[in-house]
Order: sequence, then structure tokens, then C-alpha cells
Amino acid sequence: MTKLSENDNGILNEILKRLDMLIWMHSEILNAIKDVNTNKKVLKSIDAITLIEMPPDLRKTMMAMMELETATVEEVSIKTGRSVSIEAYCLEHLCKDGYLVKKNGERIIFS
Repeated sequence: MTKLSENDNGILNEILKRLDMLIWMHSEILNAIKDVNTNKKVLKSIDAITLIEMPPDLRKTMMAMMELETATVEEVSIKTGRSVSIEAYCLEHLCKDGYLVKKNGERIIFS
């Protein structure tokens, strides 16, 4: 077997450090992708029949969200003319039913 010089050992150690860093980065990226995929929620589709079958309060909120697309509770409240607490309840209910997604705990997004 050939003996490696100090320079060769240094180069190999540097390569190993970089490989370890690449493996770590790859692992982090895979974990981030896994987190995104597990947090992804498939929304229910909404059509005229579904809207008609909804209770009037939820229907009004849903129609406001369809028009606004992305909104805070306050923005929906202004659009519907109802109190923030009523809209917060309706938006939470629509999220639980799978029609809306709550993003970052502050904004509710309709897709």
C-alpha cells in the first residue's frame, strides 16, 4: 500500500469534511421537503350546490372569501358587514370543513 503524504492527508480530510457537509445539507433539504408535503392539505372543491347547501352564515363568509381570495378576519368582516368574532367563528368552521386553509396562524387563505 502506498503511503500518503501530509498534503494528501490534508486534501482527503478536506474532501471528507465537504462530503459530510453535503450529506448534512441533503438531509436538511429532504426534511424540509417532508415537512412541506406533510403540511400540505387538499382543499375540498366548492361549487354552486355546495354553496346552496351551506348554512347562510357560512355561505356569506365563503362567498366573501371567494371574492377576496386571501384575507384576514378583519378584511372578511368589513366585506360581510358582520362582527370580527362572527367571521372568526365562520372562518374556523370553514377551515375545519376543509374549504379554507389557515396560514401562519394569522391569515386565512382560500384556494
